[in-house]
Amino acid sequence: MQPKDEHDLITLKNFISENDLNLARLDKKVVKVSQFLDIMEDQCYPYDTKNLESFWFLKMMPNDIKMEVIEGQKIASLYDTKFREALKNE
Repeated sequence: MQPKDEHDLITLKNFISENDLNLARLDKKVVKVSQFLDIMEDQCYPYDTKNLESFWFLKMMPNDIKMEVIEGQKIASLYDTKFREALKNE
C-alpha cells in the first residue's frame, strides 16, 4: 500500500503500530494450540501430520510478519519524509 495523501500515511502508520499488539494476541492462541498438541501427543492420540505441519507454519509466520513490518516501517518513514518536505515547499 502506497500512501497517496496524508490520511493514507497516517492510516498506514497506525496499522503498523498496532501490528505488535495483534501479533501478541495471535501468539497467545498459537501457544494454546501448542499445548493442545502436546496433550494429544502425551495421550498417544493419532493426528494428521498435515495438521502438525500447518501448526509449524503458523508458529513461524509471526517472525516473517515482523520482518515485513520492519520493511513497512522503513517505507512509511520515507513517505513521511517526502510528505513533510512537500508541506515545507508549499
